[in-house]
Amino acid sequence: MTFKNILIIVTFVVLALAVLFYIISSNKDEPGVFSDISPETSSTVGVSLVDEPESELIQQPVEVGEIEGETTKDGEIIAKVDLPVNIFSTTGLILDIGQDFLIIQGDGGNFADTKSRQLKSLVEKGIILFDKNKVKHEGLDALDLLKIGDQVLVSSQDNIRGKTEFIIKNISVLN
Repeated sequence: MTFKNILIIVTFVVLALAVLFYIISSNKDEPGVFSDISPETSSTVGVSLVDEPESELIQQPVEVGEIEGETTKDGEIIAKVDLPVNIFSTTGLILDIGQDFLIIQGDGGNFADTKSRQLKSLVEKGIILFDKNKVKHEGLDALDLLKIGDQVLVSSQDNIRGKTEFIIKNISVLN
């Protein structure tokens, strides 16, 4: 083979790849072999994008604080806040401290209407607390370090969107 023949073959291969790329990119929005599989259609074509069952991925929120369809006195539709489906933490001010719970005046961050509400945060023996100096404390005895009026960040393993009562796993004192 001569250099000229090799150059012709390489040029032909590059040209064929360019044409193939053009065909694939121009047919992307049309159904067929080259169409994208979106998460919404993955279950209908038998493709799973994640290993977990869907019921564990998105936990349906309780309907507290949801605002879709609400209107003002003048009939104007209230703008819907773009809030994630799953929320696992929120902040608030401690109002009361019990043996295995905290009452927190939440900032509204786990509600679509963003209204502040009293939240009952249930505490289990495996609780982890980070004090204001970021020192880690574990167990129910860590609640003794908290005081009414502390600003805290509470985290749960469960979806807390729209919930006023939930189990927390971590507490971080912010002030």
